Amino acid sequence: MSHCFTNFKSVQDIEWICHTCLNAIKKQRIPRFSIANKMGFPQRPKELNLYPLEERLLSLRIPFMQIRQLPRGGQLSVKGNVVNVPVEVQPTINSLPHTLEKSGTISVKLKKKLEFKKCDFSENVRPFAVICALHYLMRTSDLYKSSGIEINEDWITEIAKINEEETHENENEKNSTEQEDNQDENDSDDDSDHFSEVDENETHVGNTDTLLDHIPDDNPLCDTGLTFAPGEGQRPISLYSDPDAEYLSFPTIFCGQRRPDNKDRSVSVHYTDIVQMGTKVHG
Repeated sequence: MSHCFTNFKSVQDIEWICHTCLNAIKKQRIPRFSIANKMGFPQRPKELNLYPLEERLLSLRIPFMQIRQLPRGGQLSVKGNVVNVPVEVQPTINSLPHTLEKSGTISVKLKKKLEFKKCDFSENVRPFAVICALHYLMRTSDLYKSSGIEINEDWITEIAKINEEETHENENEKNSTEQEDNQDENDSDDDSDHFSEVDENETHVGNTDTLLDHIPDDNPLCDTGLTFAPGEGQRPISLYSDPDAEYLSFPTIFCGQRRPDNKDRSVSVHYTDIVQMGTKVHG
């Protein structure tokens, strides 16, 4: 039962578990949402560290749902029906620029229909990160391999080249820093207090405009950005006839991998329960 615990402890050094797991343990049963019941999540690779809208651009399903905060505990829960809409990712990927620097961002808006004035979701996204994530999913996920998405081989070559250059630069910076540290230790006449107005370890938090690299004036993305309506014209699919909908809706949670089948679990889990659990974790 060790996989049922959360590893979070109170000030009294008491380990906490949720009420659902506690009730199951009291009945000498394996909690249905525990790792012991094969309900764990895959380890997320760095390629899938995406912002919310970046994940939407890669998702093969968009689950339209009403999410509300529960009155106690602060978790999110689905209210009402879930409309499962299939999405064609290929046109979206083809529309993204592929020549921006690694940290470059562009403005992207999501709408239910392109003709609508209202924008349902807007964010600055990193095209390089989106393409890297799709490349990872196409290499490791059977769900994405069978989706028919095609990635330009030139993009893959460019990604590999940029990553290799970055690795080489990081190694050089590390070696240079070590040499400077050794020099500082040996130089007893140095009166400098090493003050700097810029912290070398400073990192930017969040997907903000400060990450926007320079884009040439003749680039059509300068003023308008990109607007997508990925669910427009698509016919919803019933969740009961689309068993992979959850994995295709949240690639950053499930990393494009299916969970074990219900028959391989110690305790059966209803599909609606799995969808709700995935939504809570994602929210």
